[in-house]
Amino acid sequence: MPWEPWDGKYIGNIWGKKFTRISIGIVVFFGVLIAVRYATIDPETYQRNIERMDQVRDSVKQVEDARQNKY
Repeated sequence: MPWEPWDGKYIGNIWGKKFTRISIGIVVFFGVLIAVRYATIDPETYQRNIERMDQVRDSVKQVEDARQNKY
């Protein structure tokens, strides 16, 4: 039989310790990078970014305007 039912025994980490440690290192690195970026951003720049995200844009209208200006 090619497939045997699980007998309840733990077979261990299939990825190995090295892969697990590298993955944790990558997650921690990007977490620290995000924290440093957040801590060092200029408040004025942060506010401008928030205001830009709040703008509502009609993507269909932008495509139509771009086509009209192009031709």
